[in-house]
Amino acid sequence: MVNTCPMCLKDYTALNQHLLVTHKAWNKDERELLVKLAGGKISVRLHKCPVPSCVQGTFTRLDRHMNTHKELSAASKDKLLKVVRKRLMLDTLAGLRATNPTVPMVSRLDLDQAEEPPALQTSEAGPFYSCRSTEFPDLNVLLECFKKMQEGPDPSPKLLNNVQSKLNRIRTFVGWMIRDKTQLGRLQFLCDVDRLREWVKSLRGSKLALSTTLNYLKNVRQFLRFIQEMPPPSSSINKNDLKRVIKELTASIKSWNRPVVLHQLRVKEKKDAALHSIKDLQECRRLALVAIPKVISKLEKHHTTTDRNKLFGLVLAYLASLYGHQAGVFLNLTDEQVSKAVYGPKENDYLIKVEEQKTNESFGTATMLLTDQEYGWLSFIISLKKKWAKGGEEVSKFLFFNTTFSQDMNLNNYLKSAWSNMQLSGEATFTSLRSAVETFARDRHGEHSQKWKKMARLMCHDTKTSDTYYTMEQTRKGRQLFEEAQEEEEEGAVSTKKQESTPPQSDEGEEDKDEEEEGGEDDKDEEEEGGEEDKDEEEGEEDKDDGEERRTKRRRER
Repeated sequence: MVNTCPMCLKDYTALNQHLLVTHKAWNKDERELLVKLAGGKISVRLHKCPVPSCVQGTFTRLDRHMNTHKELSAASKDKLLKVVRKRLMLDTLAGLRATNPTVPMVSRLDLDQAEEPPALQTSEAGPFYSCRSTEFPDLNVLLECFKKMQEGPDPSPKLLNNVQSKLNRIRTFVGWMIRDKTQLGRLQFLCDVDRLREWVKSLRGSKLALSTTLNYLKNVRQFLRFIQEMPPPSSSINKNDLKRVIKELTASIKSWNRPVVLHQLRVKEKKDAALHSIKDLQECRRLALVAIPKVISKLEKHHTTTDRNKLFGLVLAYLASLYGHQAGVFLNLTDEQVSKAVYGPKENDYLIKVEEQKTNESFGTATMLLTDQEYGWLSFIISLKKKWAKGGEEVSKFLFFNTTFSQDMNLNNYLKSAWSNMQLSGEATFTSLRSAVETFARDRHGEHSQKWKKMARLMCHDTKTSDTYYTMEQTRKGRQLFEEAQEEEEEGAVSTKKQESTPPQSDEGEEDKDEEEEGGEDDKDEEEEGGEEDKDEEEGEEDKDDGEERRTKRRRER
C-alpha cells in the first residue's frame, strides 16, 4: 500500500522502513503515530465537530455527524476529517515530547503547528467576502457569516438558541438544493425554482407541525435576502433570478398562512377545553402554603434530591398560579436579583425584578411582589445551595439549581409533579397556568379595562396575542350579542307598525264629532226631506269626478 510520508511528503510502499532508514525515527511510539497519520488510521470518533458554526459539542461518531452537514460537499467533509486527524496526531506528538523520552524524537510537526494557518479560518474583522479573492470558500463559511450577523454583538442565550435552530433549517434547504450540482461557488443552485417547489412540497408532506414548516420558509427567505444584499464576489446569480426565487418563497408563505391560522385555532380550542378553573388555582396556593413549610423543615434536617425537587415544584406552582409568568422568568431568576429585592416597609413585602426573559424587549423586566413568607422561601433556597455546595465547586448564579449546582432546566417537570401530588384536575404547565390566569383576568375586568391592561403588563403579556384567536367563550358571548340585537330590532319594528296603523286625531276632529252628535236629529230630518235631491246631485258629482280621473290617467300615460 502506498502512503505519503508526513515528513518529506513522498510516496512509499514501506513507510515504516523509510522512517527508520531515511529519517532515523528510532522512537517506536513516534514512528507508529507517523504511520497512522499517513494511513488515516487515527480515530476521531470522540472529537469535536470542526465546522465553525456547529455548536453541538463532542460526538460518539464524528464521521456520522459530518453527514448531517448537508451544506458541505463530500470533498470538504473528507478534508475536514483529515485536518482533525492531523490535529489530534500533533497533539499526541506534543504530549509524547513533553514526557522527555529516552529515545529522541526526529519529527518537528508538532513544533511547526503554530506556524500553519488553521483550516476554514474566517476573518474576525468582517465577513469573508470583504477580501478581494474570488475563490469561493466553503458554504459553511457563508452560513457562519449569516450566523454572526443574526447574533449581533451581545447575543442572549435565547437568541443563540434561536439562531442555531435557524441555521439548521437553512442547512436542510441547502442540502436539498445542491444535490447533483457542481460549481457551488457561483450559488446558481439557489435559483432552481423547480427544485425549490419540490422542497416546499416535501415540507407539506412531512410530519412537522405547520408552524415549524412556516419557519423553514421564512428562515430560507431571510437567508436569500442576506445573499441579495451582500453577495460574495464569486457569486454569479442574476438579480432578477434571485428576486424570482424570493417571490416564489413569499407566495408559498402566503399560501401557508391560512392553514397555520386554522391549526393555531384548533390548538387554542384544545387548550381552552383543558383550562384550569379558578377553584383549582386557589386550591393550589392553599395546599402549597401548607406543604412548603413541611418540606423546608425536612431539608433543614436532611438533604435529599427528592425533597429539593418537591420544594421547587411547590414554590413554582404557587407563584405561577398567582402571576402567570412564563417558564423563562423562573429559569433566569438569579440569587442576586432575590438578594437585591426592593423592600416595602409599609406592607412588609418585597419586589423582585427579573431582567432576562423572553419579552424583555417589549415589556422590560418581569416583576413579582412577594410577602415576607414567600420571600423567605426563595432565601431558603439560596442558603440551601450554599450549604450543599462544596468549597471548590462552582455554583450557578441562577436560583433553581440541579445536582451539579448549575441551572436547572427541568422546572416544568417539578411543576407537573407538584400539581399531580396535590390531586388537582388536569396537567399543569407554565403555559396552561398562564392561559388560565390571563383568561380569568380578562373575563373579570373586561378586555378594554385599565385593570386588565395593567395585569397584562405585569404578566409581560401582549393582549393582542389572545385577541387574535376567538375562544369558545368569546364566541358564545358574541352570539348573545347578535341575538340581543335582533330581538331589539324586532320589538322596534312591531311598535313602528302599530303607530303607522293608528290614524292621527286632531282637536278639530273631536269638535266636529261633538257637533255631529248634537245636531244628529236635525240632520236626519233634513236628509229624509231632501233625500232624493241629494242623491241625484251626488250621482252627478261622482260622474264628474270619474271623468276627471280618467283624463288625468291618460295624460300620465302619454
